[in-house]
Amino acid sequence: MHKKAKPILVVMLAMVLVTVTACSKPSADKEDKIVFAQSTDGLIYAPVYVARSLGYFEEEGLKTEFIITGGGSKVTAAVLGGSAQIGVTSLVNAMDSTKKGKPLQGFAALMNQYASNLVIKKEIAEKKGLRNLPH
Repeated sequence: MHKKAKPILVVMLAMVLVTVTACSKPSADKEDKIVFAQSTDGLIYAPVYVARSLGYFEEEGLKTEFIITGGGSKVTAAVLGGSAQIGVTSLVNAMDSTKKGKPLQGFAALMNQYASNLVIKKEIAEKKGLRNLPH
């Protein structure tokens, strides 16, 4: 990995930690995991997949879980309902929520252009040593 990329990902993780600390309800157990909700699997979530695959969350002492909700409004509902602390979703969903009197805080962007998805046969991925890919 490029030497400049790791510090950027670590900064993103620190932002996640600060946001979770500032926005989540206090917990009696400091070992609680951070639950990330996302609508689906896709290339748009590449920064999250890279951080997971390279163990950056663990390096920072973060226990994480990732859930797929099946839609952006469901991501918003998971965060507002407390079953997820971080929602990886479109800014439109946060804006809709705020308009309805349930404000959410956006803190990072995963993309700045149109997203595309790539597919590869499982056998080829395994042969090339690609692991932990969403399926």
